[in-house]
Amino acid sequence: MVNNRRQSPRLVLSGWVEVLTDSREKIEVSGINIGSGGIGVYSPAKLEIDEEVVLTLHFIDYQVGKVPESARAVVRWIKPIGNYFEIGFKFKSIDPDHQALLLAYMESRKKELTDE
Repeated sequence: MVNNRRQSPRLVLSGWVEVLTDSREKIEVSGINIGSGGIGVYSPAKLEIDEEVVLTLHFIDYQVGKVPESARAVVRWIKPIGNYFEIGFKFKSIDPDHQALLLAYMESRKKELTDE
């Protein structure tokens, strides 16, 4: 049995993510899934557990094109997969005034899934 400790459901992410580390290194990663509590990605670079980063999520909105949204997050777990790393980030906080696009994206994806 898999122990799922997530506090919110995860949705597939349409878009890509940039990670900006405290050392100002920018890493482009592939998004796997996203929820109101965090995001999972595939990264070519290993990060450290408890490392704080700024994530810039580039959503693909078919009406307006590519739309970026930034949020602070902390690395919670890392799993090596071949030459990449699967990394789980926990969002530090989601401020509805500053992350409105992120919250709207998750709500629209939830609605799409329940309508199918």
